Amino acid sequence: MNRPSPLSSTASTGLNSPCGAVDRRLTVRFRTVFLVFLILGSTPFWVVHPLPAQSGTASESLETLRARLLAAVRETHRQEVAEAEKNSDEQKRKLLKEAAETARRQHEETIDELAASFATKAEKNATSLMLKGMIRILTDPRGGVDAAIAQVSSQRDSILRSATVRSEAAQKEYNRAYLEPLLQLAALHDLKGQSAKARELYREILTVDSEWPEALHASIRFLFRQGDIARAGAAPADARLHYDNALRLAQRLNTSDSANARFRWDLLLSYEKLGDLASAQNELASAAQANRDCLEFTKKLLVQDPNNSDWLRISSLAQLELGDVAMKQEKLDEAAQAYRDSLAVAMKLVAKDPGNTLWLRDLWVCQSRFSDVAVRQGKVNAALQAHRAHLTTTQKLAANDPADTQWQYNLSIIHRELGGMARTQGRLDEAMQAYGNSIAIIRKLADSDSANTQWQIALNLSYGDLGNLAMAQGKFEL
Repeated sequence: MNRPSPLSSTASTGLNSPCGAVDRRLTVRFRTVFLVFLILGSTPFWVVHPLPAQSGTASESLETLRARLLAAVRETHRQEVAEAEKNSDEQKRKLLKEAAETARRQHEETIDELAASFATKAEKNATSLMLKGMIRILTDPRGGVDAAIAQVSSQRDSILRSATVRSEAAQKEYNRAYLEPLLQLAALHDLKGQSAKARELYREILTVDSEWPEALHASIRFLFRQGDIARAGAAPADARLHYDNALRLAQRLNTSDSANARFRWDLLLSYEKLGDLASAQNELASAAQANRDCLEFTKKLLVQDPNNSDWLRISSLAQLELGDVAMKQEKLDEAAQAYRDSLAVAMKLVAKDPGNTLWLRDLWVCQSRFSDVAVRQGKVNAALQAHRAHLTTTQKLAANDPADTQWQYNLSIIHRELGGMARTQGRLDEAMQAYGNSIAIIRKLADSDSANTQWQIALNLSYGDLGNLAMAQGKFEL
């Protein structure tokens, strides 16, 4: 039997008279609203300030929601930057501003999804009266984010008490709809930079229902953002705590619902963030373990879906990270094998879709790493082969985006490196050609921007290499 949505009436009048039916429905609705007031203990914003009926198209409502949320994020950012400017310590001031900028960027990235969620819920019959009221406050000119936060916050304790009493499994879906306004309230607190309030709300919601997938997912994403902000503010211990907590929730979530792609990403991102943080802190054993965990989970996913491009790419990147850790540990053979495995998967993906720039970039990185470790191992032929392949990939990327000067610069560097390899092996004419190719590219860049010191230095080095080679050949005039 389907339960009615919380705080809404679906009662039937049972009367034959049309007029009687109307009267009966009005009476039921009045009693429902009156009962809500008695239970919740305060009068909603939309009753004290009656809001107009929803008007306009769904797309207009979505744009209004998006604009309101974006304004709240940017105002919060402005306040945080202003507060950071008050700090007399220059380094601390810089870190606070970087943390504020990271928070702004992170929150702006969530706005489209959050606005779409609000807009969708506003149209659903199953959405609770309180959540619909919250959404109307967000879109009304007299309302906004602060008004929505204030209204739902005033009902917080009542909602939690009622939900705790009514937490039996038989009423799980009804209870989740009842708790939904608090879940959205936590999201608004997060947008406003009120992280402590958001964290406490997520904790209280999961105390009532520890297996609610949407609440777990929202909590994980909140913890990711908190960890990223802590990293930007040079607080790695705090970042690790947030990522560790996210990992525990993601493991719980994937145990209860292992088929949901979003929840799989929650677990994969937890491993990735922990591994990246550990590597940045030079905690190499922890970094290796996080990437091994990520790789093992991805392998399980690939058993179920061997051709899934997302899982293939994640497995390649995890191998790449394991190679980087091994290089830092001076475990060259282990690094070479990890890079080789990563490269094989990257090549497989590019073969599936040669025009995919993201996959082509991944291949470019793998080739670069494999060439580097081959050079370190003294495997000249392997390094030369990898470098030539690296050049071909760079040429493709440069052709795909001719305006990107970084790819042109990379081309120049790779030609120069190939020249150095050829010279070492005694292939002097080949080295001369490679140096000439490098100079032709970097000279064009340097001429286009004389203030770019990186390009000017690279040009001088390339001329120096060419000159030294010419002198070695007894060619004193080029």
